[in-house]
Amino acid sequence: MAGACWAAALVIGRAWTWPVPATIRRGFGAALLLAVAGLAAAATSRHSYRRIRLAWIAGLIILALDATAVTAVLFAAPDRTWVLSLAAAVSLGRIAVTARTLPRLATR
Repeated sequence: MAGACWAAALVIGRAWTWPVPATIRRGFGAALLLAVAGLAAAATSRHSYRRIRLAWIAGLIILALDATAVTAVLFAAPDRTWVLSLAAAVSLGRIAVTARTLPRLATR
């Protein structure tokens, strides 16, 4: 859900016109792909501790990406639309849920 909110917000807000360097955009995209790959690998088995560690690492990456996205909207978006506000709110909610879940994953 958060990904769909951000996709809509960035397309409607024409994020490709924002003053963000290309290296930062590529780095954000690479981190997102890494997190998705980690979560996909972790989701394929419930009995592998190595995969639980992958989920924990992916969760940390997701936390960092959400915090970065919310911060970027505050500083780089030329105009804050309701769609950007919704995406930021969803990310803040996901930050709270992920931060609450990560300690349980770390102890497994």
